[in-house]
Amino acid sequence: MPPEWSIEATSSAEDDFTYLKRRQRRVRQHVRNRVFPALLANPRLGEELQRELAGVWSYHFWNARYRLAYTLDESDQDHPKIVVLAIGLKDGFYKDLAERLGVGGDENGEAEAPASRE
Repeated sequence: MPPEWSIEATSSAEDDFTYLKRRQRRVRQHVRNRVFPALLANPRLGEELQRELAGVWSYHFWNARYRLAYTLDESDQDHPKIVVLAIGLKDGFYKDLAERLGVGGDENGEAEAPASRE
């Protein structure tokens, strides 16, 4: 039987979650009741990002208006973790995420969003 995944959040992701608690409670409840269980069931459900955000996954939710960025920590095979890095509205999300992680963007300072699956 494969090991069960757990979810952890960075301090900045905790701040994002606190903001949702104060400002957008329904979105926060959706994250807790739908997004987290979906990711625990299938951690690779999101899209793996490219370039300077390689190794980071992005899950789109709430009619694709919001993003949740995370990494998969499989260093302890018995206790793998989903590490949430950021939660927020899609506008400017990847640029803010790149800045938060201290990685560069393209020549315009913008991080690359994932390619569309369409």
